Amino acid sequence: MIEVTDEPKTTSVFVLEKTMVLVKIMKISFFNGRSIAVVCLLTLFLFAGAVNAGQPLVIAGTGDSQALLYMLAGQLMKRHPEYQIEIPDSIGSGGGIKGLLQKRFELVRTARPLKAKEQDGTLVENPFALSPIAFCTHPSVTGVDNLTSTQVIGIYTGVIANWKQVGGQPAPIYPVDREAGDSSRTILERNMENFKAARSVAKIFYSTPEAAEAIAGHKYTIGFLPLGLARSLYLNILSIDGVSPGRDSLRNGQYPYFSIFYLVSHVGCSKTAKAFVDYVYSPEAVEIIKEHGLVPMARAHP
Repeated sequence: MIEVTDEPKTTSVFVLEKTMVLVKIMKISFFNGRSIAVVCLLTLFLFAGAVNAGQPLVIAGTGDSQALLYMLAGQLMKRHPEYQIEIPDSIGSGGGIKGLLQKRFELVRTARPLKAKEQDGTLVENPFALSPIAFCTHPSVTGVDNLTSTQVIGIYTGVIANWKQVGGQPAPIYPVDREAGDSSRTILERNMENFKAARSVAKIFYSTPEAAEAIAGHKYTIGFLPLGLARSLYLNILSIDGVSPGRDSLRNGQYPYFSIFYLVSHVGCSKTAKAFVDYVYSPEAVEIIKEHGLVPMARAHP
């Protein structure tokens, strides 16, 4: 599991409507022709000791919900400029929780529930969305829109090494994988027989953004990502055993590969943290979550 760094690289998030002077822009998604962009200011914030009043709210943790939370934070700040919300690069669910327990952060994002050893009686979990885990390929892969579970295992063990073997063009297959303990990989291991042992040939990446960049930037690759992120990068989304990932297949129980996105805080968090959690369950946020390909969840805690 990725550890919390002493100096997390932090990202200020805004929704862009006009041209701005940017240090770095990461394109996150397009919905109905509307461009949502993220301004990534190369700024370091040091967190020594507990979170102090007046500091921006930093929501650290998993990379799986990073793109979605960029979007939600931008919309909330657009409506309420008094709130300042920062999204660090991924440090993993475990890294975020560790930082929360150390009082380095007051609100973190995870793609799994708390483990028994992490629950100290002061933490509140707020599950807010079900996210399909999608197998996806670089757009250069043609002729393949479905794989069986057996074919997936074959690809990740090297038994299937060319796209021609699964109905595609003659081209090598380059599988992208995640580290042991990654939330998405753990779910695949739990629900796809023999996937846990399928690690012999794939290139391993240690964050969701890095894996996404590898798939989007290299021909003939295959990997697994949160559905919303895969769509935003215009990757080819594959059906598995004839079932497409999506809200309908999650609701009817046909698609078993999904994670739950959480926001986790201590009891009695700050006004800004509470406002963001409240916003995530608002009608506006629910619609954004749906557009992102996820299933919104009802609030578990008031």
